[in-house]
Amino acid sequence: MSMRSNGPISRRDFLRMVGLGSGVIALGGVVAACSSPTAPASPTPAAAAGAATPAVAAQPTQAAPAKGKTVRVAYSHGAGGTSEKAANDLVKYIADQTKGEYTVQVFPGGQLGGERDMAESQQMGSIEIGWYGTFLIDNIAAEWGSIVDTPYVMRDVTHFRKVVDGPLFKPVYDAILQRKGIRHIGWSNRGPRYLTSNKAVTVPADVKGMKIRVPEYETYVAAWKMLGATVVPMAFPEVFMALKQGTIDSQENPLENAVNGSFYDVQKYVNLTGHIVSGYQLTVSDKWFQTLSPLLQKTFTDGILMLCENQTKYQLEDEAQLEKTLKDKGMTFHEVDKPKFQEALKELPKQFAGTWESGFYEKVVAVQ
Repeated sequence: MSMRSNGPISRRDFLRMVGLGSGVIALGGVVAACSSPTAPASPTPAAAAGAATPAVAAQPTQAAPAKGKTVRVAYSHGAGGTSEKAANDLVKYIADQTKGEYTVQVFPGGQLGGERDMAESQQMGSIEIGWYGTFLIDNIAAEWGSIVDTPYVMRDVTHFRKVVDGPLFKPVYDAILQRKGIRHIGWSNRGPRYLTSNKAVTVPADVKGMKIRVPEYETYVAAWKMLGATVVPMAFPEVFMALKQGTIDSQENPLENAVNGSFYDVQKYVNLTGHIVSGYQLTVSDKWFQTLSPLLQKTFTDGILMLCENQTKYQLEDEAQLEKTLKDKGMTFHEVDKPKFQEALKELPKQFAGTWESGFYEKVVAVQ
């Protein structure tokens, strides 16, 4: 079930409540792709609160059902929308498959902290299932992963999935597991990232001097700096108020995040840069996963892969509706001169030649 509350709770208090050794379970080998044959479960009702309302902090003090154990799914992107719909599919699937022994609780919108906080909590087992953008590969296995988040390296979603679901990325997932105890399960797709702003952006020169929020990924930071922007790394849950207060001028995200974050209230333009094509990574705490029986490991793995498949399906179906929603809310979709942006950033990979795994960039670009 999705959690909502009226009062904030600090991450420290959350960890104290659930305990550092909170019921954990183990996963076998790396599962590369969202390709489970498990039939999608019917979605349970989405949590209360509209998709366009900025998420409020959770109050995860509600007691778990006496019958069984609680498993937390946490993510920082907004409440509502396709992600919560797919998460609710997982809620029902696990309840059905375990006959109520396990109850999944969903904490969207950064309720249990930003992605850095989530990763720390997963290491300790106090968050069992973590749902990220590409934070883990960019911050834990950056010598491979940052290539995925270099603007215009991924040609389209097909190219992206061939890269991250293929053998090239097994060393990445192995490194995340070995270094931080977080086990990769699979990917779901998300829409391209676009720049929103209060002025139209057509060519790279239009970005100069803008204060742009970006995630804490080195390639994002380097790219927008190269274009002349003032870069402000910031966790997603802080973005709405920063835009409203003028701390930042703009941000970049897929359309779903613009809707779920209510950015239409504080931004006028969606500039169609399409600079990043990526997805959402689903992971488990290995500390938790190793406490599970082989049968339960398979049950949770199959359920998470089902979530991946369903979210990918929902995202594809909803992209046009997301655009309509933002237009209805008053945002203008503005075409950019994409070749000029690509040209302006073509030298960006050279900045990382000494830190990226030798030859990996060339292998990624060569994937057909």
